[in-house]
Amino acid sequence: MTILDLTKCLVKRRILLPAIHLLHLDKSKIFAISFNFLLTLLPTSEETRTRLKTEFLQDDGHHPPSWESRKTYRPTIPPDGDPVSYPPVRLIAFYLPQFHPILKDFKVMQQQTELAKRYGLAGFCFYFYWFGGTRLLEKPVRQYLRNKDIDQPFCLCWANENWSRRWDGLNDQILMAQNHSPADDLAFIKYISKYLRDPRYIRINNKPLLLVYRPSLLPAAKETARRWRTWCAANGIGEIYLAYTQSFETVDPRRYGFDAAIEFPPNNSNPPLITDQTPRCREDFRGQIYDWRVFLQRSKRYEEPEYPLFRGVCPSWDNTARLKNKSTIFLNNSPGEYRQWLTNAIFDTAARFKKKDERLVFVNAWNEWAEGAYLEPDQRFGRSYLEATSEALHEAARKITGRRLVLVAHDAHPHGAQFLILHMAKILRESMGFTVELILLGEGVLLEEYQKYANVHELAGLNLQSDEVVALSTELFRQGAKSAITNTTVSGLMVPILKQCGFKVISLVHELPQLIKDYKLQEHVKAIALYADKVIFAASPVQTGFESFTSLKKGKAVIRPQGLYKKNSIQSLKLIRKARLSLRKRFHLAKNSQIVLGVGFADYRKGIDIFVRSAIEILQKGRKVYFLWLGNFEPQSEEKIKQAITQSGFDKFFIFPGLDYNTDVYYAGADIYALTSREDPFPSVVLEALDAQTPVVAFSAAGGAAEILTRGGGVLVDEMNSRAFSTGLMKLIDSPDEAKKIALDGKKIIEEEFSFQHYLFDLLDLADVGLHRVSVVVPNYNYEQYIRERLQSIINQSYPVYEIIVLDDASTDKSLKVIQDTLKSQPIDYRVIINRENSGSVFKQWKKGIDLARGTHIWLAEADDSCSDEFLDEAITGFNNHGVVLSYCESRQMDEEGLITANNYHEYVADIDTRHWQSAFVKDGAEEIAGALSVKNTIPNVSGVVFERSCLKSVLREHFELIKTYRVAGDWLVYVLVLKYGKIAFSPLPLNFHRRHQGGVTIGSFNRQQLDEIKQMQTFIADNFEVSKEKSKLAEKYITTLQRQFGLLEQ
Repeated sequence: MTILDLTKCLVKRRILLPAIHLLHLDKSKIFAISFNFLLTLLPTSEETRTRLKTEFLQDDGHHPPSWESRKTYRPTIPPDGDPVSYPPVRLIAFYLPQFHPILKDFKVMQQQTELAKRYGLAGFCFYFYWFGGTRLLEKPVRQYLRNKDIDQPFCLCWANENWSRRWDGLNDQILMAQNHSPADDLAFIKYISKYLRDPRYIRINNKPLLLVYRPSLLPAAKETARRWRTWCAANGIGEIYLAYTQSFETVDPRRYGFDAAIEFPPNNSNPPLITDQTPRCREDFRGQIYDWRVFLQRSKRYEEPEYPLFRGVCPSWDNTARLKNKSTIFLNNSPGEYRQWLTNAIFDTAARFKKKDERLVFVNAWNEWAEGAYLEPDQRFGRSYLEATSEALHEAARKITGRRLVLVAHDAHPHGAQFLILHMAKILRESMGFTVELILLGEGVLLEEYQKYANVHELAGLNLQSDEVVALSTELFRQGAKSAITNTTVSGLMVPILKQCGFKVISLVHELPQLIKDYKLQEHVKAIALYADKVIFAASPVQTGFESFTSLKKGKAVIRPQGLYKKNSIQSLKLIRKARLSLRKRFHLAKNSQIVLGVGFADYRKGIDIFVRSAIEILQKGRKVYFLWLGNFEPQSEEKIKQAITQSGFDKFFIFPGLDYNTDVYYAGADIYALTSREDPFPSVVLEALDAQTPVVAFSAAGGAAEILTRGGGVLVDEMNSRAFSTGLMKLIDSPDEAKKIALDGKKIIEEEFSFQHYLFDLLDLADVGLHRVSVVVPNYNYEQYIRERLQSIINQSYPVYEIIVLDDASTDKSLKVIQDTLKSQPIDYRVIINRENSGSVFKQWKKGIDLARGTHIWLAEADDSCSDEFLDEAITGFNNHGVVLSYCESRQMDEEGLITANNYHEYVADIDTRHWQSAFVKDGAEEIAGALSVKNTIPNVSGVVFERSCLKSVLREHFELIKTYRVAGDWLVYVLVLKYGKIAFSPLPLNFHRRHQGGVTIGSFNRQQLDEIKQMQTFIADNFEVSKEKSKLAEKYITTLQRQFGLLEQ
């Protein structure tokens, strides 16, 4: 049977070919048609399909080759991956019964449901064909209903169109007509009630979900909805949830009396037409070709709907099988991009629907083969779309439900503690992957800012002992948040409530004694002392003041200064000079004018009176200095303060611009920062000033600032009065060079000790949400071409990175500029260490980076490699097993251009074991060395490895002279020496991307020296570990293979 004969046969049976036949392809490529695809379209038994397939294969003599796609998808989960334990949404796929063999044997449907469940689908939505009491193609769903062994949920979608030969919803050549009427409405709902009552039926808020394909075709949709609801309420079903597919319209579902709408791509989507841009179309092609990629792009910026709308995705679309040369085709789709679209849809759904029960996403479809929209496996992609589906669910689950934390803020007014909790929420969400639940006890203008980074629960005006507050806390605990951080003593009364619900609670205390008395917070102090698991004080004076009201159990108190949460964007000397000029120009000052800065709410506690009196004293001594206070006045103080200024005659030397959140230019442009606060527990303004290289003058007895300034960065004043303070200011005003030196000392302290992200890591440890602290070491030499991608892959990790250390080994290209440009605006702490001369050894760079690292774990991310965003999330899980010192992931191989050349290293290790690296394992290090590493380096890329730092540091310290003698096998030796300390963990997910260069030592220039290194490593392992005879023979065989491959056989 020829292809032409097959085509004629299929056309005769109304089976049409997919869109590939509208393109000009040679005969060999014609065989690329998925034969299973064509056979699936046959509305006949499996027996007949098998016979046709057998006849074709026998007559033609061979199986048609698989159709390799232009962009082959590389799954990042094993083919038989586990379903997501706690999926963030329910993923429902439309199921078309016409593509199911109508058999008595129910095994096919059982296999389908098992396959769907394995890859994360939460249920099927069956098309239901009802025509005025006549039902078509109901048998599959009826069998599904009868077979209680299937536990996959399901629902129905009434496909309420006329059936016609046009297959497009239009009414030409009607085959089966609808007969809508009030009587038909009731007959329909009565008939399907048996499905609605089934315990597996999909429900939203305990209401059975019923879909209608096109409610606009109903004569009076609102009346139909009312009849259905009334009948269900009267017949024991209760309330129902009605939704419609946006296949032809996008109106508010309430127009029809429905509850929600469902996106139904690609229908009704207005995609870009690319027919004229598509090469090799046949001349008689009269259809339309669209760009599928528009769906992915739109999903990155979903518009906020004005009514309940469930997102929909579609893996592909091509209805050539129905419409031949008048078909609609979507090009440029791929499993990888479908995964991204689905991931975006999941995130959007989780963000918009607070109730988990309402979080549904629909896929069009499970098996719409005639229109090329299906998740089921085929010969072109295999299970790639199912794998992509599972990956999207896993990724979203990790990010949405994996890390949750409750924060408690006392109000949202624009003051220091409130800005602290705001930045905590921001970094926790944006950089550390947490879902933040923020309990807000009061009101304030920062509410909208809080809502950008957290799910805000407003309790203003509520009694904290009320059932509503307890119910909220209980629900947050049930959703997976097990730890809470309360901010300020004012939030103290929430601590016992959270503890009662099971939370681990740590309390941040900032208030000094006078404020506690002024606001009558003594009971709050006692609640914190009694119920909090840990009490965190910003400085020792704060702890002393707190304990003057109550005692704390030993071990509860922790002193941890907060980090710098608002890093100044103006850092270089060039930008600082520009900021100085800009600030003076803004207020019409001379270019060389000196400015003393104060920031905050201008009241008695902040010392606005001391600020003004000190300024007047300095001005009376003839110093031409300008005094700028940034912030609003306390109404009671403003008139008195400004009257004193007017009476002094120095009005022109005072500047009060009011509140301005853009403070960077003020800090960078000022000469001195004046902290005149009478009581300030640990002022963030000091950190911000020193970060901008501006020295600080403060009172030694005012609070936590003294603990920094005693070591550098400013001048401390012992007596709390304006005369002493003005004297302190004069020291810096009269000695600008000394002021600059003091400021640089302070800047160094801030950089080394006051990382805000490290502060959060510490708080999370105290709250029992401990994260491994991964220091990423990136050795670079002349990788300008790849370093941006490498660094971006680190920044994008879903698991929080503790720090990035880039070691540039005297690059001669533009690497350094790319490195600085990439790192300067991202939130992770980083250092760039530059060698003036090339070290000549990558292992010297490894050792330098590991010695500098502050984390508990090391990721040596080579500058030319890359990885998936989930790499670290996966690799670090290995350390959840006690005793693991090295954890690594499978690697994909890519060429110099970034094209994937192999999805794994299975072929490379197949001579050792074909199954060992197919699944995850944790093994004793010595066992893995003897069983695998004794033959060859089975960890082919160090970028795919995370090490326990102390072990790696010990190995490099004790064996460095030996390690650096190796050129190609040094990493192999490091693995072996590290594994002497403990266990190894492996993940089969290919999340690391290993770049293979043609000029690399293992590809383009392999020689006898490298061969000898491999022999040395085999000998070293054989001498130090118990290696079996079998493995020894494999090692010898590997050497022989290399000798033959590279022409190095002994003569």
